[in-house]
Amino acid sequence: MFEGFAPLRWCLFAEPVNVYRGTKVRLEAVLADEDALPPGDYPALVQVIGPDNLRVFERKVTVTIPAHKDGTEPPLAFPVFTEEVPIDGPAIKTRPFMAGEQKAREVLLVGARPPADARPAFVALAQHIAQGSTAVFLSPEVFKKGDGNAGNVGWLPLANKGALTPIRGWLYLKDEWAKRHPIFEGLPSGGLMD
Repeated sequence: MFEGFAPLRWCLFAEPVNVYRGTKVRLEAVLADEDALPPGDYPALVQVIGPDNLRVFERKVTVTIPAHKDGTEPPLAFPVFTEEVPIDGPAIKTRPFMAGEQKAREVLLVGARPPADARPAFVALAQHIAQGSTAVFLSPEVFKKGDGNAGNVGWLPLANKGALTPIRGWLYLKDEWAKRHPIFEGLPSGGLMD
């Protein structure tokens, strides 16, 4: 709340929210100023910090706050920086899910929608989980079985399935946590997400 009512603040945006190696992210920095800064030029530094506090992107920019002219006030928001930045990082070895014999514990990434013949895939997935593998579900829609309602979790690999009810994250309704796990090695985890 303090930042929302501050007379001078940075508004920072990164779109899309999820990015992958080889794609681009649009970075924007906007300065909101309610007459806190006198007219003039101000240096600013735009940085993106990656895992292990390494600088992965840096730009020096100048913010110009114009003087009042003819009784008109300057705008509240000053676009300072906009750029599409390519994403680079370590490659992750992946392979398609193999429902056959499991030789070791695996990390399984489960996509956004179930396959056409979902039953054998979910049975095999449950077997892999029971043998120590970790499944990361990228979207709750993957559990939707048939044409049921939005809360349908028919493919959820649990005996008591329950229902999916979204919590709208608008204001003070939920906190998102990232647990410590080897699959998050090198990423911020073990607490409340930023």
